[in-house]
Amino acid sequence: FVVALFETENGETIAAGRFGTVVRIRLPSPEGAVIRHATGQRTQHQILPADPRSFFLSVHEDSERGGITWAVTLAEISGREERIFSTTEGRGTLAVNADGSALCIADKSVKILRRVQRSWAVTHSRDVAAEHVAFLRNGALVAVARADVPWIEIWKADEPMETVAAIEVPAEVSCLSARNNRIAVGLRSGFLLSLELRSSTN
Repeated sequence: FVVALFETENGETIAAGRFGTVVRIRLPSPEGAVIRHATGQRTQHQILPADPRSFFLSVHEDSERGGITWAVTLAEISGREERIFSTTEGRGTLAVNADGSALCIADKSVKILRRVQRSWAVTHSRDVAAEHVAFLRNGALVAVARADVPWIEIWKADEPMETVAAIEVPAEVSCLSARNNRIAVGLRSGFLLSLELRSSTN
């Protein structure tokens, strides 16, 4: 079954199946082209838009020697798939800024990655466990649903990733999305929250 999809700038839909197959389709036509085949050892979690030179970012788990690896890869138009980040310490979540130039990975810590020459590198990090993250204000800020306390915090997306705003939420966060100054939050209790980040007038 389909676990994730998004629409591209040219009107195509990129969709991923549970076991890693990824197709590109121009709806409403039922015909599609397979971009990536299933390997039999992959469980797909997310696919997200990437920079204009690439097809998509993939978040998945691979069964490898020694256990399960959680990985983020970049699928390029050439067909090459570049592994950007991986860990065997558990599953995380990923956010990408509007132009695909920065990634934010949340697990036992929050890390921001940017392309440095021909590879990706962690440019900023904060040692706080988080369940969900999303970029705000074109990547200048990041919204973080903390794993240890029922709070959503707004951090600067540069060193030292300081907190600039925070709000307590009434239940555990199950999903988080943001655009510009707006944040949409889904809670495990079934409630939805709509938040807006505003500058202080003091």
